[in-house]
Amino acid sequence: WIGAGLPGTTDRDKHGAKQHRRGPWPTVHGGAVGLARPLFRHVNTIRRQEPADSPALHQVYSQPKVIFGTLQLPHPSLHLWNTRGADEPKNTIRLVACADERPVGNLAIWTMPSPRRRHAGEVAMAVHDNWQGKGSGTLIMQAALRLADKWMDLSRVELQVFTDNKPAIALYERCGFEIEGTLKSYAFRDGAYADVYAMARLRK
Repeated sequence: WIGAGLPGTTDRDKHGAKQHRRGPWPTVHGGAVGLARPLFRHVNTIRRQEPADSPALHQVYSQPKVIFGTLQLPHPSLHLWNTRGADEPKNTIRLVACADERPVGNLAIWTMPSPRRRHAGEVAMAVHDNWQGKGSGTLIMQAALRLADKWMDLSRVELQVFTDNKPAIALYERCGFEIEGTLKSYAFRDGAYADVYAMARLRK
């Protein structure tokens, strides 16, 4: 899921001369989480998740790598995803990363119910197998952290990740997360118990 700088493209003017330009520019709907500059070639929109996104997200969470890297079970139900997508849970904001208006990944960020944990939030995310390594994860994480910093006043953001998910760990570290500990035998996955890292990002 590690993003790279947009290499740019080449056009020709009306005389046939080459002209170098940057593009396309990813946009963030809603203004609150606008990006400073274009980063990625294909994913061009980050927006709030809508009920109509459920079929596309069902496909995302049906992917082998997504199932292996999350707590989802194989053979997810489309009905279940339609039910989940109908209403946004309390204290939760859900974003989607879109390519040509089709969601290819999503992220949820939610706040803690305890008054003593109001400064903290947690995130969980996934990107379609075919879109991993193309910047989708970095783009949607940056949008979520901008929300956390600028609009939700969260000074601490937490997540959990399987210890063998090296691309995801590298993405999170690039976004400022640090490993705080290891949870042994955290989840049963493909016939064996797997460890996860507890990671967090503290606003500086």
